[in-house]
Amino acid sequence: MQPTFKSMRHDGTVKRGEANSVRLEDIHERPGFNIVRDYNSPKYQEDVDALVAYLEAGGTVEALEVVPRAEGGVWVVQGHTRRFAFKKMDERGTLPRTPNKDDPTILEAWVSVKPFVGNDAEQLLRQATSTKRAEVDVLGLGRVYNKLLGFGWTPQQIADRSGEKLATIQRVLTLASGNTDVHEMVKAGEVKPTIAAQAVKTHGDKAGAVLGAALVEAKAIGKTRVTNAVLKPKRIPEALVEAMGLLARAASEIGSLATSLTNACEDFEGPEEGDPQATEECSEARALADKIAAFIARHDEVPV
Repeated sequence: MQPTFKSMRHDGTVKRGEANSVRLEDIHERPGFNIVRDYNSPKYQEDVDALVAYLEAGGTVEALEVVPRAEGGVWVVQGHTRRFAFKKMDERGTLPRTPNKDDPTILEAWVSVKPFVGNDAEQLLRQATSTKRAEVDVLGLGRVYNKLLGFGWTPQQIADRSGEKLATIQRVLTLASGNTDVHEMVKAGEVKPTIAAQAVKTHGDKAGAVLGAALVEAKAIGKTRVTNAVLKPKRIPEALVEAMGLLARAASEIGSLATSLTNACEDFEGPEEGDPQATEECSEARALADKIAAFIARHDEVPV
């Protein structure tokens, strides 16, 4: 039969004082449950060490949220980092232990807990809504949200229950759908999650290659990670675009003038044909027309 807090208080698993307490050894982590944090990441180890230092200096933390465990003891729902910190303190000999009331030779470490009420999906969501936001990373949130989708939740339901905006939930899910190369760049701090999510939305499975190329460009100009300024296409200032347009239109009109000059010279005939001055002017006109044509040929790719 599934134990309850009442039955666990009766058998001594839970001690009731100002708050419920459970022996550290009776607090268990359900395998594969905590998917918010990457236990192997240096950042997580730093967070645990920082919490240990805080507790050893006399700091206090909130009670762990737990549910009964059929095999005995409790499962932790929220407070995995605190549990790790308590275990690390116990290994260091800095976690207070008190004698067992029946056998004083047994020293016990009691940890404050409080019951969590909710089903498996709600227990999972609790990881994402932790008040200790430093314990949550965006890739971990993506794992939680994807698992909730597997429970049949919609993005809107996740938003409603988590207190986040729907757009935020969708952005996290988009990033979660990205390939490993994108996720590794996020973990390394080489790109912000918001920028990575937009790259996945825009480029799909090519997002990693796009972000990788942008990172090379960013490093070439002295930056350490991809920014929107590097990733987004460069825009030509409007004043320059307008000036280029005027130049292009002027070039077109000059081209028409050159064509008229050429045609006029080809049509040159009559009494003036033997006129040395007229012949010289016609030659100059042809030369001018040729220069204009050459100029236009060199600048025929002026953007408009």
